[in-house]
Formats: sequence, structure tokens, C-alpha cells
Amino acid sequence: MKILLSLVAMVILTLATAVIQPVEAVDAGFSGEYFNNPTLSGTAALVRTDSAIDFNWRQSSPDPAISADNFSVRWTKAETFAQADKYTFTMVSDDGAKLYIDNNLVTDKWMERGTTTDKVTVELSQGDHQIKMEYYEYFGSANAKLKWELAGNVAGAATTAPTPQPSPSAQPTTTKGGVTELPKTGTPALGWMGVVLMLVGLKIINLSKIKARIEDSAKYLWNERQLKLDS
Repeated sequence: MKILLSLVAMVILTLATAVIQPVEAVDAGFSGEYFNNPTLSGTAALVRTDSAIDFNWRQSSPDPAISADNFSVRWTKAETFAQADKYTFTMVSDDGAKLYIDNNLVTDKWMERGTTTDKVTVELSQGDHQIKMEYYEYFGSANAKLKWELAGNVAGAATTAPTPQPSPSAQPTTTKGGVTELPKTGTPALGWMGVVLMLVGLKIINLSKIKARIEDSAKYLWNERQLKLDS
């Protein structure tokens, strides 16, 4: 019986101390189609993934396959928005650019111009939305940037800093018989049984699997005992 209880305790402790690593979402970035013309026409001369639209090429070209002037780019991305709210999109470009949300044109600045910043606020539902920015460079300096954030957090708007949480005040220690005792915080320890119940509630421990392991261990011990008695 003691051996069986020990096996049960070992199985429970093994499962309780297992480390579960969270799976992090990977941002796929923007799909960028680069054309050697300012009209996004024909077949793209270059297709690549850009982690962000944040470029200042100045007088240079985006890539050796693309000319420094008279080129255009179409960036697309499916973005997941965690909450339904109003979002402000900030687009910077030299020369022209357009911005689409779910294939709806929200900003149209398709014209020759110097570096200009355009902002538009769009109300979005929670979930996935398609973002597309089209850009062209005619001559001279070239740059293209795009970012978005909650409408209340745009530059110039007041933002609320998180309220600092007060740190726990220091508690005095006591000494008994030369041994220093830590203060009691009033929060009882869970104990191993409490940990097990908590893990069961979170469905991290599967009781049916534990039961099966215990039954297999019991059968093994019983067979070992019978073999010793027979011998």
C-alpha cells in the first residue's frame, strides 16, 4: 500500500511541476510587390516580405532590382485587432500614396509632392482586417511609412499612465530562541493537495490518465508479489 501511494505521489508531482511553454504568435509582416513603373502595372519586378512599412530611401532604390525613380509598391497585410475601437492610421510618403482598409479606400494622396504626413481615423471591429498601402515615387527623394494605434494614443493626445501600485510595507521580524521568523502574510500555503486540485480545475492534469497509470502500477506490483510467493 505504501509503494502504491508513493507511485501516486510521484505521478502527481511530475505532472504538477511540468513546465508548459506558451506559443507566441508570429507577425508575418507585409507582402511587398515592387514595380519598375509608377502605376503598379504589369508584373512585379520584386516580391518580398517587409516586416514594417518604415522606409527612407532618399535618392536610392529599395533594391538593386528596382530603379531609384519611377517605381511603385503595393503592400498588403492581414492584421488582427484585439478590440473593437477607433484606430488612427498615420501615413508618410514622398511622393504619392493610398491607404485601403478591407479594400475600402480611406486615404487618397496619389500625387507628386514632398514628404507629407496624412492621418485618418477608422472604426474597426475586433478580429482580422486587410490593410493595403499603395505608393509611388516619381523623382528625387523617396520615403514611405505607415503605422496605426488607438485613436486616444495618437501624438498630441493625452495618454493615461498606469497608476503605480504601492509596494507592500515592510513587516517586522521576530526572533525566538535565536531563530529569526518571517512575518505571516495571512495567505495560507496551498500545499501539494491544493496544487493538484488547482491543476485539475485548469485541466492541466488529466485524472483519467493518472488513474490508468495507477492501475498499471498496481498490476505490476501484484504480479511481482505473486512471482515471489510462487518461488
